[in-house]
Amino acid sequence: MYERSVEIAEELVEVEGSIQSKHNLMVSYERLGDICARQGGEKTLERAYEVYEKNVEIATKLAETEQTIAAYDDLAAGLFRMALHPFTTERIRKQYLVDVKAITEILDEKTRNKRYQNLAIKSLLYSKI
Repeated sequence: MYERSVEIAEELVEVEGSIQSKHNLMVSYERLGDICARQGGEKTLERAYEVYEKNVEIATKLAETEQTIAAYDDLAAGLFRMALHPFTTERIRKQYLVDVKAITEILDEKTRNKRYQNLAIKSLLYSKI
């Protein structure tokens, strides 16, 4: 069922190409990845990894073009998911966590929202594991 939702979101991006349709697709990938990750198993974890990669790809582009707090928040969340995924290699995991820490420190500085401070700390702790 959720696969069909992602297909529709992909079609909307092709037709509209709007920032909102791209954001909706990014969120659809995130949710599908979360569903697959919770199910476990080799094939569904592989699927989760694939859609998380697509999520991060779109989040990166949106952060570069939009340069909003929300866009960077989405990017940090996507990178954090990728970092914690069991298929992510240790070297890549550490790079993702360094990136998350850098993004969240900037967001914390701009917003003083404890969420970003906490995510920066989590990123630092996970990178030492």
